Amino acid sequence: SLTGHRDAVSCVCAVGKSLVSGCDGGLLKVWDVEAFEVVTNLDGHSASVLAMAAISEDRFATISKDKTLKVWDLSSAQCLQTLEGLPKAPVCLAVLSSSCIAIGAKDRVLRMWDLDGGACKLTLEGHADIVLCAVALGKETLASGSNDRTIKVWSASAASCTMTLEGHKQPVCCLASCGDTCVASGSKDKTIKVWDLASQACKITLAGHLSYVRSVVFLSPTCLASGSSDRSIRIWNLEKRNCIAKLEGHTDSVLSVA
Repeated sequence: SLTGHRDAVSCVCAVGKSLVSGCDGGLLKVWDVEAFEVVTNLDGHSASVLAMAAISEDRFATISKDKTLKVWDLSSAQCLQTLEGLPKAPVCLAVLSSSCIAIGAKDRVLRMWDLDGGACKLTLEGHADIVLCAVALGKETLASGSNDRTIKVWSASAASCTMTLEGHKQPVCCLASCGDTCVASGSKDKTIKVWDLASQACKITLAGHLSYVRSVVFLSPTCLASGSSDRSIRIWNLEKRNCIAKLEGHTDSVLSVA
């Protein structure tokens, strides 16, 4: 176990060989997972860290309830850039490239931010409710999940939705991608679905969690990890379509896995 945060840990992210965690107090911690110790603390957000994603082996981005987007450099342990003026209630982010980040918000809109210009360059509208999660599929494509129970795939170059995936019975809480043709989604309906984007169809449904699925991540093309409000992490074999391990120990919801 890695202990040190005084506030609830809201998100984690693998950046190169390090693990970064964010908390409700706004503090970021960089961990050496082999030594089980904190490498450094990154202080800059004045409110809860909502989401984070790696940009490169030594850079990552965070968004916060303080309505800022920050880009951080691990080698210097410094914040390189702060973008202000985010929507009133940002929720999630996805890194499309070193200069382009998508942010989803409670106003149902995805916004594409240009880090070089420091401004929003594109808005994508189509969801009927809050955008809860987003994941990059390439430099020009991304997927988003919503409280409206759908997953939408977007083309940034065409500024439009190219497909809508339906199947979950409750809001889509989390997404993970494996290449540009496969997406996994976790939902409040307690299931995980794996989608083939070429056929626009759900090819696998995984059931086993006892509460909301909060986070998913591909460990390999045939292996998936999920975190849930049932306080457990499950490891799934996608070829056999079953849970091969259940990891318990958390005393509250598992909000993020990486």
